[in-house]
Amino acid sequence: MPDSNCLEAILSNDYYDFLIAPEYFQQYAYEAGYCTQPIGRIAGAVYIPREVYPIISMQNTLYSSIPKLYGIAEGTISDQIRSIPQQQEDIMGLTGQGILIGFIGTGIHYESDYFRTSDGRTRILGIWDQTIQEGTPPANIQYGTEYTEEMINQALQSDDPSSIVPSTDTHGHGTYMASAAAASESPSGDFRGVAPAASIGVVKLKEAKPYLKEYYAIKRDAIAYQENDIMLAIRYLFELANNQKMPLVLCFGIGTNIGNHNTGSFLSNYIDEISVGNHCAVFGTGNEADRRHHFSGNFNLDPEQEYIDVEVRVENNPTGFWMELWGTAPDIYTLEVLSPTGETMQRVPYRIGTGADYNFVFEKSTLSFAYQVIGNNIGNPAIIMRLTNPSNGIWTFRIYGTNLTYGQFHVWLPLSEFIEGSTYFLASNPEMTLTEPSTSIRSIAVSAYDSGNNSILLESGRGFTFTGLIKPYFAAPGVAVPGIDLDNTLIRRTGTSGSSALTAGACALLFEWGLVQGNDMTMGVIRLSTILIRGADRNYNRVYPNREWGYGTLNLSNTFNNLRPI
Repeated sequence: MPDSNCLEAILSNDYYDFLIAPEYFQQYAYEAGYCTQPIGRIAGAVYIPREVYPIISMQNTLYSSIPKLYGIAEGTISDQIRSIPQQQEDIMGLTGQGILIGFIGTGIHYESDYFRTSDGRTRILGIWDQTIQEGTPPANIQYGTEYTEEMINQALQSDDPSSIVPSTDTHGHGTYMASAAAASESPSGDFRGVAPAASIGVVKLKEAKPYLKEYYAIKRDAIAYQENDIMLAIRYLFELANNQKMPLVLCFGIGTNIGNHNTGSFLSNYIDEISVGNHCAVFGTGNEADRRHHFSGNFNLDPEQEYIDVEVRVENNPTGFWMELWGTAPDIYTLEVLSPTGETMQRVPYRIGTGADYNFVFEKSTLSFAYQVIGNNIGNPAIIMRLTNPSNGIWTFRIYGTNLTYGQFHVWLPLSEFIEGSTYFLASNPEMTLTEPSTSIRSIAVSAYDSGNNSILLESGRGFTFTGLIKPYFAAPGVAVPGIDLDNTLIRRTGTSGSSALTAGACALLFEWGLVQGNDMTMGVIRLSTILIRGADRNYNRVYPNREWGYGTLNLSNTFNNLRPI
């Protein structure tokens, strides 16, 4: 059983959550006696009582230590019909047998026949429900309840399954993704997942603490998950696969606009840490390309230009919004702000780590901001901003550039699901709208397209990363992708969650062919990515790679054809 004091610290809003490097564990865990949760070689979580720590702010707290918040790339329900070959083709008799596909998000409707074998046993090897505290958590984890394969099978044979395994998916997104990737074939034969015999692992995430929603100015009813909980979910699935001696494909339908849309966050680094050998992680690029939440500024277009105005239109948004500007060292950027009524926060001189809380009198709005230098190898300039209780109208963030070498900067607003009302850039840029952590180095990032007319999905997040890393790798079908709803009926969704689920299933088939059947024992994430890219269909009227399509469109049959000796 978990330590009761640690359990309270992890769950209570009276404790701050921080991500720290392992070398600080001695200080926090053993000397100060705070609850800690090791995660990997690069990070761990520590939980500190709010009463002994100053109120966290942009000025007094290390940017990377405050857990980022992630939302669901839910997409929309579609009434269109599309043919999804990845779910229909029988490719060399491969079914995903011997592969574990892990899903992190809203949980799973484990009672569904689509997650059972033909004799009625579950294909789910483990569920870690972070929201239930009455049972036993996974080994070396201090919260939530783990439900094993044996427990799930007992529940399925019971007249009251929830009395044995009470974990449920009340939202439906996790069930949909798991079924699109790995549903058993229906009795009628009209639907199955890409890898219908793959084993399944699931983590149902607990929702973010209220103080973090307030810190990031996220509307209260938004579904948001914490970075540290996601990292521990990855650790659980990683260990579940290793204990079962199975290759692991992680499938994500979550993302965030917080961060520089590049590598370097604790979560991105952890994904790169575990994506070695027979483990890989698949991400959709999110559904933000048409939301007008990215601005790109370039002083090089006019060297005489003193400043660039970043104009944000706000309508009916009482909560406010978080916003981040990122540039490249050694450039320096400073800030001036004009309210809709013309009140001005004068330009604030630059000094690392400085900032302010400025109250606009007529709007009764408050801007908090800080100048920061953030990065693992070289510190890139960033301006972190939060505007609370903004009045309706156009807010102008005037950006001045100094000591410019590159002269280019980018600004992001949060996920659209995190914002009340309507908030967007007047001069937005749909490029570089892929969500983190699809930007991590070893992630298999995939955008979405309409397989009916071969057009890119308008909302599908576009690349490349902040430093020009090629993401997405390719596009997969993302319009009217079928899956299972909570009532066990077929549902079709449009968005990058579907495209990432299809790609995860495809990765499972490749791992089965290479590692389980012994055809390519060197099959790791890099080789897997290369094979999928080589097999992608390319339209020779386009230049590849590009920001929408990456290297083409997923073609699993062609991928296997290319594995034949030349």
